[in-house]
Amino acid sequence: MRDPQTTQQTAVRTPPEDVFDAPAQERYLLGRYRVLETRGTGGFGTVEMCWDERLQRRVAIKCMPLNVSASAQPLATMEEALTEARMSSMLSHPNIVTMFDFESDGVFAYLVMEYVDGLTLEELLARIEGGTLSHEECAHVLDSVASALEHAHKQGVLHLDIKPANIMIERNGTVKLADFGMATLASAAGYGDSRGGTVGYMPPEQLQGELVDERCDLFALAVVMWKALTGRSPFAAASAEESLEKIERGPRPRLSKMQPTLEGQVEQTFMQALEPDPAYRMASVDQFADLVVDGMRVDPHAGQASLRSLLSQLDDLDQDERYVPPRAPLLERLPWLPTLTFRLAAALCCAWIGDAVAPALGFADATERLIAAAAMAIAGASAPALGAGLIVAGLAVACALGQGGVPGEGLVAGGLYDAVGTFTGSELLAQGAGTLGSTAMGSIQPLLVAALVALVIVAGSAWWLSAGRSHELAGPALVLPSIISLPYGGVPLAGYALGPGNAFLTGALSWVLALTFIRCGQHGLSAAGLASALSAIATDRGALIQVAGTALAACASAALNRSGSRAAGLFGQVVGFAIVIGSRLVALRVENAGIWVHLPWGEVAFAVTLFGLTSLVAWAFGPTGTKQEGEQA
Repeated sequence: MRDPQTTQQTAVRTPPEDVFDAPAQERYLLGRYRVLETRGTGGFGTVEMCWDERLQRRVAIKCMPLNVSASAQPLATMEEALTEARMSSMLSHPNIVTMFDFESDGVFAYLVMEYVDGLTLEELLARIEGGTLSHEECAHVLDSVASALEHAHKQGVLHLDIKPANIMIERNGTVKLADFGMATLASAAGYGDSRGGTVGYMPPEQLQGELVDERCDLFALAVVMWKALTGRSPFAAASAEESLEKIERGPRPRLSKMQPTLEGQVEQTFMQALEPDPAYRMASVDQFADLVVDGMRVDPHAGQASLRSLLSQLDDLDQDERYVPPRAPLLERLPWLPTLTFRLAAALCCAWIGDAVAPALGFADATERLIAAAAMAIAGASAPALGAGLIVAGLAVACALGQGGVPGEGLVAGGLYDAVGTFTGSELLAQGAGTLGSTAMGSIQPLLVAALVALVIVAGSAWWLSAGRSHELAGPALVLPSIISLPYGGVPLAGYALGPGNAFLTGALSWVLALTFIRCGQHGLSAAGLASALSAIATDRGALIQVAGTALAACASAALNRSGSRAAGLFGQVVGFAIVIGSRLVALRVENAGIWVHLPWGEVAFAVTLFGLTSLVAWAFGPTGTKQEGEQA
């Protein structure tokens, strides 16, 4: 085996500076392809190696500029990009690079293609001693490319840009033909319009803009194989005119002068394939390949094994310089983690609400409450939308039948904030409407009970249809404020998980629900407690300010998170925190006759912790900026 040259390096090993002036691993194309490395640049634009975060695979994306810019050379049109995509999509062959998709954002056209892990023939020849392949290796390359071209020609597709840079060699030795950017469809007569190719590989009819057929690709393939066998390109020139003169004169020196073992059939086959007049060339690339391989008397399969070994040697020599992809992000390694986390949160919140409403249904025993909590948890984990619906139904039933028991005993009744020295449910009662307390908890008219139950059903149903069924975190965002006795505690989750409209609705309802649980206190969830909470909100300007501030904070946070970037999502959490704290301060000022009163430091610390934890989730899992199925706002 030949020794690979260590003095010649190619750009494929060290990514060039990004044309967008941003770190490649932090850039995304079309919202789903994370750029890993720029693998090629030219007048057509760039080729980016990307990670498809939806299908979890590497792809190559050819980015073709649609507008004139400083970084673009010839202007690519949408028609040209579509032509290449359509030509490639017509061809399904193991030796042709697969075209996956075509997209455009108005600035670039994107051709999403199969990623070939290896080198182009041009890069390989530049890295090995003498710049030539062995006869077995050439036979394998020729046989593979000829098979690809024969398939394309049968579909009426002419490649018109066969050159070493468009022949890919995978690390397992498989050869693939790429880049149908110059391809054209042949007419019924077998001819197509001449299009631009690469000087040195184009035959005279293509250089002169005449009609071309499959013999044009045959000529170019013969030039490629001549170069692979000899290390020289026989018709390379600085201009089309000079190249045409060399073609008319014939390749010099003759093939047998450089490769004596190829004298006879192989040399004659090459000379016929390189005839200036296409009428004197053989009829097909298959015929050319069969004659050359038969004349060299080698096994193409042995050539594949040799190429595989050669590329392995290059890898060993350049191990320190090879591109090493960055460690895959957490969500690529554990794609199930967000769903598990969100459903666990839904299960816990549903379990708490099940325990809270069980006494209203006559299940006051600890075992019975545990069973109710477990049933709700299972529903919330298996189907968060169903769990959110059960929350609404449970609240309606509890308001209609509620009596006795302590909702969430040990959590709400104990006052979660006692540990941090901030306000508890009883203090919030004093800040509310005042003295409804015992009278509201007493007898209440049946008609009012029916009206309140109907209100819960209507409001809850509207919330579920709009928000509850659209995201796993909608239910927890509604119930969390009641669990922690902090009416604005649902703002971080609503701002992160929901659209602006749904976040606004969830923020307002979660505040009312939290105040209802706090008002019920030791008496259990009931219509009386709901009446007390609604009266407190309706008769107290401070409470109204806080409800409005909570809803606005959730809406603003969601609107910022909607942009789809992590930075905007984190900023949204900061804005949501600022609005709820600001509304709390304004409400306290109203309640204290215009005197500014600072918030307890324990409450501020807890609020910072709550928003901070949600920010960590948002940063780890990324924004939920895309609209969820069934979401209306």
